[in-house]
Amino acid sequence: MDLTTPVGLASVPVAIAAAAFAYQSAREARAQTRLQREIREDAAQPRVWVDIRPDPSQGTLLQFVVGNDGPTVARNIRVTVSPRIPSTEQFRATAKLLEGLFGQGLSSLAPGRELRWGLGQGFNILDGSDELALMLTIDADGPYGPLPTSSYPLDLREWSSSLDQPAGSLYQTTKALEEIASELKRTKR
Repeated sequence: MDLTTPVGLASVPVAIAAAAFAYQSAREARAQTRLQREIREDAAQPRVWVDIRPDPSQGTLLQFVVGNDGPTVARNIRVTVSPRIPSTEQFRATAKLLEGLFGQGLSSLAPGRELRWGLGQGFNILDGSDELALMLTIDADGPYGPLPTSSYPLDLREWSSSLDQPAGSLYQTTKALEEIASELKRTKR
């Protein structure tokens, strides 16, 4: 094509604009692909959490619980509790074991899995320690590498006036069955 003609001269800016548009489209496509990959990887990561909870069967005993609510296995789970994991004297060895275990890292935790360790009776822990304002920090690895560090405060002093009511405990079921048996004996007479 002869560039001296008006048609040839007019086609140069159009070609430059088309090349710029193609370049920008390719950049946006790469960014969109990267974003989709990040979303896919994030959705496949484990979701590790820690908490101190009342024992669900009877409520008095406090437990240290580690769980994974994500769809994949979490590995090398490290938990730091500052200033320390609270416990009664009876469970002090368990608390020390946990500190060592979490310092080296739990090897793995499957999806939907929870691990629980006893810490002692809640009323004794709440009355017997000044170190009840805790900072929990979790580090772990997923299938795509390290998970972001998660930290949050847990102040057990806020629990001091809460009710200790396990829902659907074996104790409550036993009491209900005893009442039914007693009523059946009365109606049989």
